[in-house]
Amino acid sequence: MRFWSRLMIEREGVGERETGPGFPFRRPSLLPLLFLLLLSPALAQSVPAGWPDPFGMKFERQAFTPLKPRAAVLPNGLVVYLIEDRSLPLVSGRMYVRAGNYYDPQEKIGLAALHAQVMRNGGAAGKDPDAVDLTLEGLASSVEVASNTFFTEVSFSSLTDNLDQTLQLWSEIMLRPDYNPQRLELYRGRTLEGIRRRNDQPVGVAQREFIARINANHPSGFISSTQSVQSITRDDLAAFQARYFRPRNAVLALSGDFNSGEMLAKLTRLLSSWNTGAAELPRLPTYNPAPRPTIYFIQRPVTQSVVYMGLPTVQAYRAGYAELDLLSNVFGGGFGSRLFDEIRSRRGLAYQVGSAQQQGFGFPQPFLAVSISRVEKTVEVVQAMLDEARKISAEPVSADELELFRENILNGAPFRFASRQAVVERQARVHLLGLRPGYYEDYLEQLTKITPESMLAAAKRYVRPENFVIVVLGDESKFEAPLSRLGNVVKVEVR
Repeated sequence: MRFWSRLMIEREGVGERETGPGFPFRRPSLLPLLFLLLLSPALAQSVPAGWPDPFGMKFERQAFTPLKPRAAVLPNGLVVYLIEDRSLPLVSGRMYVRAGNYYDPQEKIGLAALHAQVMRNGGAAGKDPDAVDLTLEGLASSVEVASNTFFTEVSFSSLTDNLDQTLQLWSEIMLRPDYNPQRLELYRGRTLEGIRRRNDQPVGVAQREFIARINANHPSGFISSTQSVQSITRDDLAAFQARYFRPRNAVLALSGDFNSGEMLAKLTRLLSSWNTGAAELPRLPTYNPAPRPTIYFIQRPVTQSVVYMGLPTVQAYRAGYAELDLLSNVFGGGFGSRLFDEIRSRRGLAYQVGSAQQQGFGFPQPFLAVSISRVEKTVEVVQAMLDEARKISAEPVSADELELFRENILNGAPFRFASRQAVVERQARVHLLGLRPGYYEDYLEQLTKITPESMLAAAKRYVRPENFVIVVLGDESKFEAPLSRLGNVVKVEVR
């Protein structure tokens, strides 16, 4: 179980890819070795007496100069970002198409994900699926297609010497997919099996139900079903591609061993016939930023309870986001945070506990807290999490807390520029998401100006525990007290 994975889409602040039903926590701010040294007396006694206290160590903030990709626009309107890198004979690229899960019709939830699988594995330009795979294998190249919240991504990796052949296959898979009927049924079957088994993981169940409840009646909260996946046809896949795969609805990110001018000329020839008409993006329903505060309970015969709680706040990089992002670190961002120290370390109630301010683009996302706890302490854990939320919304954080977690964020900033491909891909996502130039540098500058008072103002405005949506998964027969003691409880039948 990947406790440190995040919750939604790629995080623009640090470039982490959101995958899977794990916790939406940041990585721990201290090395696991230091954690072991503090907890193990035997190890602690072996540390030389003259060594400094790891928690008291101070480091100068590292200055860095971000890489700037070159930007160009092809004659068909496709925006391309490029960074040359001659260190290895490799070229990588990723096309982002504004065609994510949010655009699934409500009666066909799962369309974007199934489309991505069959687009890559269903043959292209008259070549059968096996022939495509064998050709790529012979070239030592890869082409992959994946979908997420906002985008369908079509990526490739190639040796420089085999770039022309790889680009040809990449473009055919993207623009001339065959959607082989047998492969459609294969991946439909795999998707249906995933739906059948998705309730096997308690954390995934609680996470999914929390997302559905806090984003009720909005595509961000829709859940696929056997019926919705069964209804998807080959014609639906072809229509999805025809509707959204347009050059003005996409951005290409490239890095590697190439000359930028030659690469742009090559792409101009290769993509000259791509349909340049406008993509017809659907109108999404209005997002409800104030879902009804309720405790949703899921009965499961488990030995550990899972708790999600929170409420929508602000969109990413808008006013108040920097304060909430830092506040979520102080509240539950790992070692030294309020939730970790009180609920896990001092009281020993939870195996994992933490919080995060999720990133929302186009609509708010939640400030949330999560725990996995001893089932016989479920009600106490929920109460303790709510108590800590009330405290952080009523009293300023200490100057030491603020500085510790601010430095964690600021000192981690250079790592988002460590890979040229990561930099150019981030720039492409930023373009499609409509973020303004310099948004991240402004965010870092805002962090340096945050005070305990400004954090408290944001907490009072946005972090209101009385309005939390709460999802609890556990075995009610083992709870130490009725969950109804904490508020109105609605029992949920898992889908």
